Amino acid sequence: MFFIRICVTMGRQMTDDEILVFLYDSLKNPENVHFMPIINDRRVKECRVKYNNDKWSMVFDTLELFAFGTWEDYVRGRSDGRYLILNEEAFNLKILSLMSARKELNIGAIPYDMLYEKIGVEVGNTWDLEQIVIGAIQRGLMAGYIDQETKTVFIRNIVSRDVKLSEAEKLAEQAKSWCEKIDIKLDKMMTDDKQRKKKELAMAKHESEHQIKLNRVFNYVKADMIAHAGSSQSQPKTKKTKQKSTTMMTT
Repeated sequence: MFFIRICVTMGRQMTDDEILVFLYDSLKNPENVHFMPIINDRRVKECRVKYNNDKWSMVFDTLELFAFGTWEDYVRGRSDGRYLILNEEAFNLKILSLMSARKELNIGAIPYDMLYEKIGVEVGNTWDLEQIVIGAIQRGLMAGYIDQETKTVFIRNIVSRDVKLSEAEKLAEQAKSWCEKIDIKLDKMMTDDKQRKKKELAMAKHESEHQIKLNRVFNYVKADMIAHAGSSQSQPKTKKTKQKSTTMMTT
């Protein structure tokens, strides 16, 4: 990330004119995606209060456009001469607009036709559109690829842009609401888990008691069988006697 250093340069504090040049150069820097640190810098704020002419106003308006705006915002405001944008700045703004389009559309597969106007490319000019996408990928601002056959840009993830304070408050409320919903779900999950464990414990206890009863019955039957077998073996055996038979012969 591009980091602005405007407190001192070459061992001395920068002049206001040097700050102005530095601000304009930051718009052309391809590594610069987040402009809030620049806008919120103490010296920049001082210059913004001190100077109220077209030269400074154009730079400040362009900085805010690069921080929060898109190519469509630029088109709406350029007729008033508010912005200071040439070729290099235009290409950077188009990449920033692509990043915003991904968030706005909230889809990972974006047809070319949905991007032309949003990133300032003439409809049907696939070359320029693809160069912007490739530029964003090469700068490490997004992960994805282009399908030239279906004319679709596939974006897996993308670097986030600056957020206005008003939007940040809205996002904070959304995050708070999301956390509350998560807490409710977690509480329900914990309650369900406790109830499940309680049922499992009760079932295990019931099965244990049932097993104990079965063991008692089994032991009782076993003991009874052993006792019965023992009493049978202790009884005396009776001997069988053979009776002799006599045969009377008559003459």
